[in-house]
Amino acid sequence: MSAARTLRNGRGRQRGAVLVLVLWILTLLTFLLGAFSNEIRVENRIVGDMVERIRLRAGATAVLNYLALAGTASPEGLASLEGWPLSLPLGKSSVDYRFVPEEAYVSLNAAPPEMLEALLGNYPDGVDDVDALVNALADWRDGDDVVTENGAEAAEYAGAGLAYGPRNAPLLSVDELGLVLGFDQGLVDWLRPYVSVASTSAGIDARFADPGLVMMLDTEGRFSEQDLAAMQEDQAVADAMALESSFFAATRSGAYRVLVQGSGGMGLKRHQAIEVIASFGGMVAPPQPGFGMLAVGPVLSPYRIIQWNEFPPLDVDGEH
Repeated sequence: MSAARTLRNGRGRQRGAVLVLVLWILTLLTFLLGAFSNEIRVENRIVGDMVERIRLRAGATAVLNYLALAGTASPEGLASLEGWPLSLPLGKSSVDYRFVPEEAYVSLNAAPPEMLEALLGNYPDGVDDVDALVNALADWRDGDDVVTENGAEAAEYAGAGLAYGPRNAPLLSVDELGLVLGFDQGLVDWLRPYVSVASTSAGIDARFADPGLVMMLDTEGRFSEQDLAAMQEDQAVADAMALESSFFAATRSGAYRVLVQGSGGMGLKRHQAIEVIASFGGMVAPPQPGFGMLAVGPVLSPYRIIQWNEFPPLDVDGEH
């Protein structure tokens, strides 16, 4: 009787051990399956982003070619499309885009000191000396080594412990502004949505500018929000604003900022965007001649890309 009971207890312990082993294996398999599924989702997202990126690049190129062709056929017709959300059919799909003249932004290379002072004076974190920043920028972009009062040439950069001095030439990118004495990264990032290096205009085109930028430059409080709304719909109102303040008198350079947007590929609810700054029409330099190539002069091109920015994909909730 005692031996039978011992045998049953032994078998029970074996069954318990087997059950624990089975449960452990099931748990491990569940974990591995979850990890595998997550890896598949990540790979699917990566592939989807890559496919959409390629499609969006092709779409951006198609938009640039379309705008160049439209501008050649009818400059007035192209001007009538400025600032509006548009869509370009591409086979069975389409690409959404919007373009505005580069004069909608403050030119880092042509804006007068008073305009730069007005803009910098609105930096939320504040700056110690707006005048010093403006004059340092003036010394960076001018073509001489003569220091502006309260500005910065080679000696001032050396005194600050920097191994470089001003380029004495127009800025080539907004990021270059971070090299100018006194401009920290926080200030550069704040300025980025409001400024341009492609515009050659001393004033901005307020019809297409960010309303917040227009209000910052309206230092005397001449215009109300109603005036801004009317200006964006009526060229005559915009012309009247230009007469009130030279800040809003723009001279077109032929450069545009084109924003091309797309949704995630392969069913992913993600958004991507490409921003291109381009100049349409004119003469551009050809590729450098190599072996078997003849050197030729400048050639006529439908557009010239000044800057090409690709933004990281975002989920519909705004996460990368």
